[in-house]
Amino acid sequence: AAEHQRIIDFTLGQDVNDENGNSIVNETRPSLHGDVTHSRPLPINYGGTTGVIVYYGSNEGTFRAVSGTDGRELWAFIGSEHHRFLKRLTDNTPIVTYPGLPGTVTSERKNYFFDGSAGALPERRQLEGLDLPVHASRRAPNPCL
Repeated sequence: AAEHQRIIDFTLGQDVNDENGNSIVNETRPSLHGDVTHSRPLPINYGGTTGVIVYYGSNEGTFRAVSGTDGRELWAFIGSEHHRFLKRLTDNTPIVTYPGLPGTVTSERKNYFFDGSAGALPERRQLEGLDLPVHASRRAPNPCL
């Protein structure tokens, strides 16, 4: 139970591994956000009081919605197919395999999450009066939709 809570706390942004070395493990960690190297944000203007919402994925397992006005996170989704990789992110082990890494080092291929391009389904807009963002995780070996 304690290990599960540690993974949840890390996923929610707590510094459970004391990344900054200040011995405080319940503050926001410095590496709060995963890389967005291959992500392409999808802004959708809902008009009215909602305004623009920007959707994008990142490589710590989340597909996010943020306010286009102030950048505040509205929600973050982690697909169930990504749950099994959250411990690896929390522990930062085994390390990612890179070219030239000594064969004596235990490593694995990088896990990819929501780091591709998001899109909107325009036919939903016509049916329900709204845009529905959709994102497909990219790159094998574990693609998902």
